[in-house]
Amino acid sequence: MWFLSLPVLTACRQNSGKFVNRSNTNDSLIIQPDLNKKVNNASDSGTNLINCQGVAQVKFSDNLNGLIDKFGKDNITIDSLMLEGTYEETFSTIHKSKIDEIKVFWKEKQPPFETMKAIEISNPKSPFRFSNSIGIGSSIQEIEKLNEGVFQFYGFGWDYGGTLISFNNGKLEKDFPCFKAVFQMQQQKNTPSSDPSVMGDHPVQSDHPNLKNYRVVIKKIRIVKT
Repeated sequence: MWFLSLPVLTACRQNSGKFVNRSNTNDSLIIQPDLNKKVNNASDSGTNLINCQGVAQVKFSDNLNGLIDKFGKDNITIDSLMLEGTYEETFSTIHKSKIDEIKVFWKEKQPPFETMKAIEISNPKSPFRFSNSIGIGSSIQEIEKLNEGVFQFYGFGWDYGGTLISFNNGKLEKDFPCFKAVFQMQQQKNTPSSDPSVMGDHPVQSDHPNLKNYRVVIKKIRIVKT
């Protein structure tokens, strides 16, 4: 029998297409994963591919029992996300705290967990990538190039800071309609810790000139069931 633990988590959640993102804008540098390094993890027996069907072996067609069959009960935890004392949603974590960690968010609030609504990765060294190489640590310049155009996200420094708003009908929106992300702004040498023009509750264009003073990368990828 599964029991839900109820920690107060400063995690991200989906709310009208947004994530809660309570990270500090001065987070340490995200390290690009070594895609050539073999890791004894979930991706060993499959692919590292992210697509709109799932992440590696984790597919939207799976239920909790299916995940247990694939990864083993000891490799899966179940938690309830609480924000300010209020229940938000229930999720399972596969290989918690390892580089191949994957979170699965359930439509159901209690067992049996049959229907996934989102799958998420955020480990800085996560090996999982889209077929076009986008993954944790990809820069906004890389995303712009693959999108074949600028895109929008929310300004940094608040709960939804860095959350992708839209690919502006670009190539990525057509190729991966399930793709959601949170970006992180990293301070570079001899730059201010923040810039009011790219901070706060307002859309920011990926080609904003002041972003050139910072390194802006993906810190979280979530794919949603479409």
